Amino acid sequence: MNDTIMKAFLEEKEVRVTNIRLSVMNYFYQHQYALSLTDLETDLDDIDRSTLFRTIRLFIEKKIVHEVGMAGGHTKYALWDIVMDENDNSCVHFTCLKCHHSYCFPNSPTPEVTLPNNFVLDQCEVIVRGLCDNCSI
Repeated sequence: MNDTIMKAFLEEKEVRVTNIRLSVMNYFYQHQYALSLTDLETDLDDIDRSTLFRTIRLFIEKKIVHEVGMAGGHTKYALWDIVMDENDNSCVHFTCLKCHHSYCFPNSPTPEVTLPNNFVLDQCEVIVRGLCDNCSI
């Protein structure tokens, strides 16, 4: 995605455009899988950790990226897919056992969960593990 489109997208989301935010957006678009903060820090080493974290938090708030809960309490971040409903907190995440990349599948149905009285569902995340299309060949 070119800078002009990314700038327009950020402005549409009411995010002030900066070089750092463009770099982070570009990095997400170059990788079609969920990224950890460590992934971002390693490859965007010219951006300090606190600035990077604040950018991610802003992108979450503005529905540009969403958090992907991983096993062991780890968190990764992925772009909101254009087909994802910003008000739907249900998502299927696939983690490759070989390359460890995590992918979001927003069009995959999540199971309907029946909760006891006085329980309120906030979000439903399904984690599926296996081999991705690159590793299964």
